[in-house]
Amino acid sequence: MLEQEKLEPRSRPGGMEVGGKNLVKLEKMLYEKHQLSLFSYRPNYIKRRLNARIRSLRLDSLSQYLEFLEGHPEEGERFIDSLTISVTNFFRDEDTFRVLSKKAAPELINFSRENKTEIRAWSAGCCTGEEAYSLAMMFLELEPDLVDKTGLRIWATDIDQSAIKFSQDGIYPKVRLDNLHPGLIRRYFQRHREGYQIRPLVRKLITFRRENLLVSGPSGFEGMDLIMCRNLLIYLEREEQIRLLANFDRSLRQGGYLVLGKTEFMFEPYRSKYQPISVPERIYQKPFGAMALEQAGGEG
Repeated sequence: MLEQEKLEPRSRPGGMEVGGKNLVKLEKMLYEKHQLSLFSYRPNYIKRRLNARIRSLRLDSLSQYLEFLEGHPEEGERFIDSLTISVTNFFRDEDTFRVLSKKAAPELINFSRENKTEIRAWSAGCCTGEEAYSLAMMFLELEPDLVDKTGLRIWATDIDQSAIKFSQDGIYPKVRLDNLHPGLIRRYFQRHREGYQIRPLVRKLITFRRENLLVSGPSGFEGMDLIMCRNLLIYLEREEQIRLLANFDRSLRQGGYLVLGKTEFMFEPYRSKYQPISVPERIYQKPFGAMALEQAGGEG
């Protein structure tokens, strides 16, 4: 990844009155230590997450929470982790993966074969890893020899460090596999004392790392064939949504696919620029232009 430049905190958006001076103080503390701007998120979402943390610590106010945070700096990490929505499962939204497996993935496999390039995918906001592993299984089911023939590489990023560690281990309780076909479990999982663990042949295809998508500047990913970022934009202010879409646009090669959450929308100029493959599933393709094929890059 490109090293992110340390920036000054962003100015407080006009009309935002959530917690007054105490919220501004919290914003400054979190930005200085973690480069996370609370004002990137929608006010009501921040309210809910803050109230949940305050209640869990049996405190009575944001003022008390700030005092606690000053004496317990690790709480900053816990609050940041609480911003992650951890509702996920393997092949979540089956219709989305059905469209990907019938349309996008075969095209990407053919493109990879014809151009002798590996398939490169990015699961942005990967939570506990199910989405990234589902992508790997989807490609391998379509082309079992894909890794040997051309290659498959998936990056999975999230702001929650504990989620990243969980994903890297790839160990899931049996109940998390209830919606999977027994054949998938047999091919891609092995028994573990705590449930089932993703087999090494799949885990080696994925690079998990902590990443704050809300830090200004390019993501550092280029030449991506597929980017999935589902159910993050809805919690962000419109300005941040558009900035993230611009970042994804820079990261996708021509002909690559972008997948958003089912309740999320493309904004202009990207709505006009991208071809909708499935509007209900929020799957879009970046059209090929007159330019020469972009060179695949990205972080090694």
